[in-house]
Amino acid sequence: MIRKATIEDLPKMINLAEEFYASSEFLDRFDLNVFVSNWANFINIGIGVIWILNNFDGCLGAIKYPDVNNGKLVATEFFWFVSLGKRKEGIKLLIEFEKWAKDEGCKRIIMGYLKDLMPEKIESFYKKMGYRAMETNYIKEI
Repeated sequence: MIRKATIEDLPKMINLAEEFYASSEFLDRFDLNVFVSNWANFINIGIGVIWILNNFDGCLGAIKYPDVNNGKLVATEFFWFVSLGKRKEGIKLLIEFEKWAKDEGCKRIIMGYLKDLMPEKIESFYKKMGYRAMETNYIKEI
């Protein structure tokens, strides 16, 4: 079952968030208070949505916004994580995200992946789903 998260669901995502953050060296300390505050705001103003798989087995959070150069709506995934035993069901979250983006009038969807979490497998999956590589980001701790 896939459903949209409510504000009340946000604190309940702590276990999944901690599992996600423990899975990658690129993710820096999860702060539940900041997460709840930001996503409650995104949901309340109508730009953000989080889909939950089953009973918090996975989730996908996304934001829609106008492209800063041409004004066309873009939907960007900010996190997509599914617990190890439920990964095959994770595609349901992507399908809901794509449907939402289309229904909201978005002209593009941007997906990402962390380079230390199955990059070849995820890149291949995205290509099969019709995505193409757009940009590579680099990070430097300062």
